[in-house]
Amino acid sequence: MSDEEKKISEEEEVLNHLGAIETLSTLLNSLLEQAKQNVQESLETFVSDKVRQLGQAIGGYFKCFNALHVMTRQELESKWKACYQNRDVCETVDNLFEVEESWNDFLRNVDEKLDGGVVTGGPPVVVGSTAPLDITLFNIDTESPTTLSDFNIGSNNLLLNARQEFENIRTKVAVVSFGSQEKAIAWKKDTKCEFPMLLDADRRLYVALGLKRSVSKVWAISSLVYYAEQKLAGRKLLSMLDEDDPHQLGGDFIIDSTGKLVLVYQSKTSTDRPSPRVCLVCTSTLLYGTPLSTNQDELRPKLSFSLIPAQVSL
Repeated sequence: MSDEEKKISEEEEVLNHLGAIETLSTLLNSLLEQAKQNVQESLETFVSDKVRQLGQAIGGYFKCFNALHVMTRQELESKWKACYQNRDVCETVDNLFEVEESWNDFLRNVDEKLDGGVVTGGPPVVVGSTAPLDITLFNIDTESPTTLSDFNIGSNNLLLNARQEFENIRTKVAVVSFGSQEKAIAWKKDTKCEFPMLLDADRRLYVALGLKRSVSKVWAISSLVYYAEQKLAGRKLLSMLDEDDPHQLGGDFIIDSTGKLVLVYQSKTSTDRPSPRVCLVCTSTLLYGTPLSTNQDELRPKLSFSLIPAQVSL
């Protein structure tokens, strides 16, 4: 390639960057201004319905990534850095950052108006707390009432959300959800979930475990980028069911045979979850005193959270 051809190629790359980033910024700004107007008209209507319009941003990030031939935000930012010598690119990227920051600030303000999604209840849920074993749930597989205490009979530990390996170390796995039985069955079918599913229709267990509702943590830029990356990777994004509450955060918990919470992980965003491997290592450490993996460097960052992995997935 001649010097002239190389120069033309670089100019085309810069123009491509500018176009993709400006298009994304325009979309985000448009959605943000509409959201602000919706909140002024009715906060309750915005939170219960119109906030879902922000999901259009997922498509915006998806198109931007596609246009720039990247699969993740990290790859995108690497491309930006390669063009930082261009003033127009720097200004366009800075503008995107400002819009993203305004987006997150606006959502945090919405949370403040909603009391930050704070739940009421007893003392903070921490490792060593007694698990809420006696709250009545509904087992959609057996179509009968149950409690975590009943469900845990005959097992050393109760893990809410995990994989087959847990059965090999005498740990039961369950998934807990809220809403109607019909919607829970539909979710289980869509996700091909093979674990027992318990229904907490009025969210008493969610409240007891300190799990909050939050607009800012669900619709934050980081969450929308995550879903765009999943879409680019070819993973299907499940449609939101009519009764879904997208602002309900979940978590993962491990309950030992004495009824104590030995691992607590309260999700900070809708996509924040410990990996099954981390849960498995934590559980095996509890049972045998040593983790199944000897790669401590791999595990240490994930186990350093103040809120740790779990056996109950909500």
